[in-house]
Amino acid sequence: MGNPEPRVLILSHGHPEEHPGGGEIAAYQEHCELRDRGIDSLFLASSLRPAPHLDSPFSTVGAGGQEVLFHGRCDDFMMTRDDLRYVAQDFGQLLEAFGPTVIHFHHFTNLGLDLVRAARNYSRSVPIVLTLHEHLAMCHNRGHMARTFDGSLCSRSSAPRCHRCFPEIPQGQFLLRELWVRSAFELVDQFITPSEFLRQRFIDWGLPAERVCTIENGQPSVRSAPLRPLSEGQVRGSFAFFGQVAPHKGIQVLLEGFRLVEPHLREKMQLVIFGGNLRFQDDSFQEAVYRFQQERYPNVRWTGRYEVEDIPRLIEEVDWVVVPSIWWENSPLVIQEAFAHGRPVICTGIGGMAEKVVDGVSGLHFRLKDPQDLARVLVRAAFEPGLHETLSTGTRPAPTIAETCDALLDLFEGVKVRGRVGASGLAIQSVQ
Repeated sequence: MGNPEPRVLILSHGHPEEHPGGGEIAAYQEHCELRDRGIDSLFLASSLRPAPHLDSPFSTVGAGGQEVLFHGRCDDFMMTRDDLRYVAQDFGQLLEAFGPTVIHFHHFTNLGLDLVRAARNYSRSVPIVLTLHEHLAMCHNRGHMARTFDGSLCSRSSAPRCHRCFPEIPQGQFLLRELWVRSAFELVDQFITPSEFLRQRFIDWGLPAERVCTIENGQPSVRSAPLRPLSEGQVRGSFAFFGQVAPHKGIQVLLEGFRLVEPHLREKMQLVIFGGNLRFQDDSFQEAVYRFQQERYPNVRWTGRYEVEDIPRLIEEVDWVVVPSIWWENSPLVIQEAFAHGRPVICTGIGGMAEKVVDGVSGLHFRLKDPQDLARVLVRAAFEPGLHETLSTGTRPAPTIAETCDALLDLFEGVKVRGRVGASGLAIQSVQ
């Protein structure tokens, strides 16, 4: 007899309808693709909203009962749930009722690492797979691996280093946090990262290389948006930012870089900011953005929030997509979206951005937090003859969702359950 038909439990740290982040979208698209293939898939997403039923932490989304919200709070430091009764009782009952042949976590924040333990307690033979979307396991600063006191990038974590970023939290608490995370990771059979950059980071942190593989997040198949027609004298100088208007996304670097372009050149260029969530940022950042808006550059336009399905229409007026993030990033969705439409990307030349965008092939790099260098690159992009055409041909579309699911199903079938979990060499880092 062959392997049983797969029954996949997918856990996400949020539902895209409540929080349309890249990881949430990747998890949900996997679920939808599996369901379209006739594979039994259950999508369980954390929700921070109060549960609608006092006697249950679960509620369903849509028809069919295959999308379930798991309500409740999770401590954002230790990543443990406040409602452990629900973990031991209700989540256990859900596992028994669904009977998964594989359990795929797409994150653990909001969900709680307690669920990994509960999943292993449910079965010693069902594989547990965890997709790592950023550095949260090793970095309390939203997983950005950036120092809180000066914004400089951090290449490694340890209790002393983390305490310097959060002096109000004792070093011993960071040590306990790391022990807790590593003990939960011992129970995971296979890790996935969406970029080789992030894979290597976790190997350096201590995960065994054979238990970490790279599978890029898939994208829907779309018809590439046509390039905007140019009138006499126009240049390929239409630049766009897509994403959250937030400090770590580097929007201030982009605005300052555009402002530094010589006025007689800038008047032939335009910058469009497609993005929202400014109201959720701290006051000083909001004020800095508002000050720029009040300068009223005629060729800078702010459009506000957009939906993913709007991108093919919005990108028709765009020549270049700019990703100016001031943290490592890992596998930015916006880069995949730009490449799907043949738009080269201008990005900070670090981390997952540098991996996805090859400088001089599919886009251009500029130095981290250097608006002067960005201004230079923007001018080159707009005015160097033939550059846009050359780099457009170098863009590589991301794998389709179908291709990603093919790779996942192959992985699920071949995962070796580790059985009795013992010491695996996940050593605590002691770098000062």
